[in-house]
Amino acid sequence: MLLKPSCPISASRHKQPPTLLSVSVLSGETRGRGGNALARHLLSGAAGQRVRVLEARFLAGQSLHTQLRELVAGAAGARTDRPVLHVHIDPPPGWDRPDVIGHWLKIYEAEFGLEEQSRMGVLHQGKGGSERLHAHVLYSLVRQDGRIVDLKNSYRRREKISTITAFELGLPMPPIPRPRSVHRALLRDGRVDVADWMLQHCSGLHAPMRVAEVSPSERHIAERTGQHANDVPTILARLWPASGPYRFRRALQDDGLVLAKGTAGPVIIDGANVAHSLSRELRKACRKIGKPPPRAVEVKAFLGNMPLPTVAEVRRARAKMKTQRNPKAQILGGITGEQIVDEFGNRTQFVRKGPPHRIFMRDGGWVLVDPIGRRLVVSGPAGDADTLAEKLATLEPFDVERQESRRPENNVFRLKAVRPGRGRFQDRIEWWTDHGQRPELQDDGISIIVGGTVLFDRGNEIETSLPPSTEALDLIAAYAAEHWNGGLELSGPPGARDWPEADKARLWWACMKAGVVFHGYNPPPSLVRRWEAENAGQPTGAAAAVLKPSAGGHKTKEKEDTANRASAIEGEVVDIQHRIDAIKSEWKSHGRDQDWIERMRAEIDRLEDLKTDLMGSLSPQDRQQRIDYPRLGM
Repeated sequence: MLLKPSCPISASRHKQPPTLLSVSVLSGETRGRGGNALARHLLSGAAGQRVRVLEARFLAGQSLHTQLRELVAGAAGARTDRPVLHVHIDPPPGWDRPDVIGHWLKIYEAEFGLEEQSRMGVLHQGKGGSERLHAHVLYSLVRQDGRIVDLKNSYRRREKISTITAFELGLPMPPIPRPRSVHRALLRDGRVDVADWMLQHCSGLHAPMRVAEVSPSERHIAERTGQHANDVPTILARLWPASGPYRFRRALQDDGLVLAKGTAGPVIIDGANVAHSLSRELRKACRKIGKPPPRAVEVKAFLGNMPLPTVAEVRRARAKMKTQRNPKAQILGGITGEQIVDEFGNRTQFVRKGPPHRIFMRDGGWVLVDPIGRRLVVSGPAGDADTLAEKLATLEPFDVERQESRRPENNVFRLKAVRPGRGRFQDRIEWWTDHGQRPELQDDGISIIVGGTVLFDRGNEIETSLPPSTEALDLIAAYAAEHWNGGLELSGPPGARDWPEADKARLWWACMKAGVVFHGYNPPPSLVRRWEAENAGQPTGAAAAVLKPSAGGHKTKEKEDTANRASAIEGEVVDIQHRIDAIKSEWKSHGRDQDWIERMRAEIDRLEDLKTDLMGSLSPQDRQQRIDYPRLGM
């Protein structure tokens, strides 16, 4: 007999097997390195377990410990760190006999080519009061020529062995989970008798074929992480085919997925940090939508030379973000990718999400990320902002622009606080940022470019030069309302010419809208009447157009008509701009709706073209008049 215990064991404890609906020889295997812990486990007598040591093969040791050390030493020169195969065999109750175990092992060794390999083992019985017999057998996986025994598809092959054992010993058909695979293997091996027996006794061969949506490992991962395995194919079915690799990566990132570099090709990392093969998930997605799936080589060609982080880099960056619980890091990761957060998270002061996105570094530099225009605009002092832009440009094809710092130069005027406030420097930085600007830190203040006008914020005064844009005047008035207790005054350098009356009138108008007092300026009565008329809800016709602030005091009939035409066009332009701003204000809430984004991009382009056409419809005289008579509040 193949199986010989060194101490006798009764051949059978049951004359007749018990009545069972289904029984099978259970088995399992593990590869390892051997060692004293394995020997202690095999010889353990815990819970009343009785141990019988089996007769060893091709081993000279007399004890289990020496046999195991000899087994491991014989594989010392092989190219593997797990030379020991541990197999356990559990016959069903009523058939738990040494001859059943020996028969199963004989077929097992023939299947895997283990007949000439060193072997040792034990029989266990009586654990926890149960008299059921089972065996543990150890094999050396290193052949005489140094090659390793091939164990591929071992689970399905052990199912076949249990089926053959049941057929040859008269056991019931075991309930195996892969009957069709086992049946095909039996036919390939020439065991037609066993295959025919399976057809008669295995109901699984006649049941409809079931295709599982997820594999067992995917199901276990989903139960552990809460991330369903079908989530990734569902997202891919919506995003594929993509117009380009960078847009594809950005769309995945918007859905919480990261494209990374795996050991055997590109992978997708989901929100639970589980890596999925991109090619395999695309096949599942295409199966859902009824499209032909791309081949792995086509997927690699589509991605091209786009740089990808490794799986370890993504997981490390995510772990750091989770540990910090930093909202800034979360926003930065959503804009630039998690791999950027690990390197630049501590060098970032704050982030304002767009688009375009604005990233303010601790050393005072700015990076404006425009994903639509595919450009990066760097400003402020050289340093971390330039390094971040260079890193982002290696990840995606951005064009990098460098804006040099500017300060008011000629005819510098100062707008001073009448009642200075005590706002912190950081509060001022964030105020300009919250109002859509990119303030630049300089030695003695903050530089801002608003509508083409350079402003320099010193805290209790703002320097500017002529001519100031309407947007700049509006922001100065709003700044005075919040930081200067609602009052400002204008002063210029010694010997400089005074501000034109039109610019003073525009500043007064902006102050009135913001609830700020413009000290030292007496507006003309016509300007005051126009303000009162517009804010009282009275009609403002041609007579009211005359009251717009200007550098001079009188109006000709020709200028009045031109101002009316320019005012009408400006009104339409303002309405169009309001529509564009309304679309942009909803951009964040539709950040994951790619169809909406594409429609709105086209709508913005149409509105911009319409605005350009309206501006082009002005004659040269109208354009000149528009400069002389600016529309207040634009």
